[in-house]
Amino acid sequence: SSDLRQRCRHSEDSKKETKPDAICYRTIIGCLSKIEPHTETTARQAEVLLEKMKSMGHSPNLKTCNTVLNCWAKANCPSKARDALERMKTSWGVLPDIVSYNTIIHAYARLGKADEASELLEMLVAANVNSRNSSLPTPTKYTFASMILALSKQKTIQAAERAEIGRAHV
Repeated sequence: SSDLRQRCRHSEDSKKETKPDAICYRTIIGCLSKIEPHTETTARQAEVLLEKMKSMGHSPNLKTCNTVLNCWAKANCPSKARDALERMKTSWGVLPDIVSYNTIIHAYARLGKADEASELLEMLVAANVNSRNSSLPTPTKYTFASMILALSKQKTIQAAERAEIGRAHV
């Protein structure tokens, strides 16, 4: 008799609508970042899921936001990743870390877009030189390595000189 009541209760519970939690959204966004080939469509889907996650009352975390940036970067859309970086700070309510910036700088570098990569790096360097309490993260060796990659893809003497004398961020 009690077993029957338990089964009935379970049956009634299973009829209730189940809503995904933050972990479900984070997992799906993570899976989207691994789908190959990496496309704009996949990156857009990841960002739409993050927005839906937020609309369902779940707060995105830094790792999930960085995964969305990574989707855009892998799809060779660093400018869209940069747009997402701005949304990350404003509408998503998450402060970017150095991984966020490195993801975008490296995406520009892979495409040989040294000026765009340099602009982001300059912003980080200037913020850290001008203020000890900057909300922007400090560049790392990976940040500068990406900048050197961007310069190497230009295949010019000027780019080589910038990289050689350590002015990769100028």
